[in-house]
Amino acid sequence: MLPNLKEILIRNGYPEHFIDQKVFDFLCDPEKPPKPEISFTLSLNYTSSQVEYYAEELGNRMKSFIPDFHVRYAFKSIKITTRFVKKE
Repeated sequence: MLPNLKEILIRNGYPEHFIDQKVFDFLCDPEKPPKPEISFTLSLNYTSSQVEYYAEELGNRMKSFIPDFHVRYAFKSIKITTRFVKKE
């Protein structure tokens, strides 16, 4: 993954020595934040801005029952063809 990231950064104009130094600093830094033990991704159709509110509310309710429960939200758009094409 790091070689791919390095290539992307070089293509975007970052100096190679700068990238190498930052990667080295990251790999040598012992003070990384701990990763959550339990983590899930909730994927929802984005139909309006209210979806974000309800997703956050659902996450808060889950956290009230399971404090170590961590949720990431992923929103996806609905395909236009499913709205206008009739299935027979």
